[in-house]
Amino acid sequence: MHKPNQRYCDQENDNDDLNIIRFKNISDSFAWKYKLYMSPGMIKYLKNNLHQYDVVHLQDLISFASVATSIYCKKYNVPYVLTSHGSLPWFISKKILNRFFYNIFGRNILQNASMVTALNKTEKESYLKLKVAPEKIQIIPNGIDLSTYKVLPKKGGFRNRYLIRNDKRIILYLGRLHESKRIDMLIESFYLLYNMMNNVKLVIVGPDDGFMENLVKKAANLGIGEDVIFTGPLDGINKIEAYVDADIFVTPSFSGFPLTFLESCICGTPIITTNKVEELDWIDGKVGCVVDYDKNQIKNSMFHLLKDEKLLNGLSQNCVKHIEENFGWEQIAQNVEKIYMDICEKCNIKT
Repeated sequence: MHKPNQRYCDQENDNDDLNIIRFKNISDSFAWKYKLYMSPGMIKYLKNNLHQYDVVHLQDLISFASVATSIYCKKYNVPYVLTSHGSLPWFISKKILNRFFYNIFGRNILQNASMVTALNKTEKESYLKLKVAPEKIQIIPNGIDLSTYKVLPKKGGFRNRYLIRNDKRIILYLGRLHESKRIDMLIESFYLLYNMMNNVKLVIVGPDDGFMENLVKKAANLGIGEDVIFTGPLDGINKIEAYVDADIFVTPSFSGFPLTFLESCICGTPIITTNKVEELDWIDGKVGCVVDYDKNQIKNSMFHLLKDEKLLNGLSQNCVKHIEENFGWEQIAQNVEKIYMDICEKCNIKT
């Protein structure tokens, strides 16, 4: 591992009861430019120390660290849990390199895991396609620090900063401005909505990831440039104020389990998304709407919620309650800890 914002280091660091061990990469070019983290020091550490651990938790499926650790886990008979963090589609792909890596390393990592965790049903189905036994798959969603949102800012802070009148309804997107997010479709849907009710503003929050220029041009070409606001990235209280002042949070396409969904809901802002790639069964009818991957469907859903204040307010109240009851980090951590304890019990490991 390399130290954040530095070349790399080889040191131990104790912080909040966590013993963090860092290893030098064999090449900084591979590490920084190509995301290939390879460390002979890690091999030495695993060889000499892995047998002392009760359970290991691998945090990806396509890295030097996971391959090396899984090999020594098998050698020393140490059980491990795997969280793939979105890497499964890479293995399901029929590309030659992907299949080669899977056949040489990936299959063994999956099959030898005592348990694997999935973010959602779609990821669980991906595990099943890769022949992981159903009883070894557990859905563990992302979580959120509820204490950060215990006291929310008053409404109006974001509106005042960006000169948005109180009679304007706010549609919010927050995330990377990347082509895969289909923000261009959101702008097209907003254009259709704008022709039905012009008391709306589309606010797009997030860092440019190679697609902002296209989005600005699209809004201008549709004649709604003044009603589409690009704020750039926001964090801290500024980000929370955007969620609080928004009427609806819309993401046309997502993968995995976006933290933005949890952030929006804990601020009381309902979600609209589509069923294009992933499936999250806790959204539709509970904290928002899931529609077909179509600009007219997104437009219809936005219009329906903005016109039905009773429905919108009901979803808003349910948003906060649902996140508090199901997605606090404390509860998520307890679920992960239970996996560890169950494995220890099954393997007769004393804790």
